[in-house]
Amino acid sequence: MEKARRMFWIVGLILSAGILAVALGGYWSRPRNEPDLSPLNHYLEGTAQKVLSLSKVADATVEVKVSRAALQSEVDRIKDLATKFDGSAVADSNRQTGADLLAVIPEQFADQFAEAVRVTSKTAPEGTPSPGAKTVLVEIKLVLTE
Repeated sequence: MEKARRMFWIVGLILSAGILAVALGGYWSRPRNEPDLSPLNHYLEGTAQKVLSLSKVADATVEVKVSRAALQSEVDRIKDLATKFDGSAVADSNRQTGADLLAVIPEQFADQFAEAVRVTSKTAPEGTPSPGAKTVLVEIKLVLTE
């Protein structure tokens, strides 16, 4: 009888220790080997940008090739043109690739302005802007030629 009682306590103690070990095992931090998902994340971001490509900021785009030496004078010429066409222009110059300009021009002069940017002989708009005229954004890309 004494032997059975001792056996009962030993089995109970082992069983209790096992249950306690399982319960406390969840609290112990184990090193986890999580996979590196950054390549997948990069791929998904790129795909999303291609599929959901944002609409263009500008209403019209004009691309002009210019030599590196004439880049700054061409930027100044286009800014002056925008002023003459009752608008304004801002430039972002990148000496490596050229320059990007964004001009705000009255809608009725948009085609004339784009033509004046391409052809250096045209310098003034034909007509006068109507009061409260709607404006458009014209993007001008000055691409360097070697």
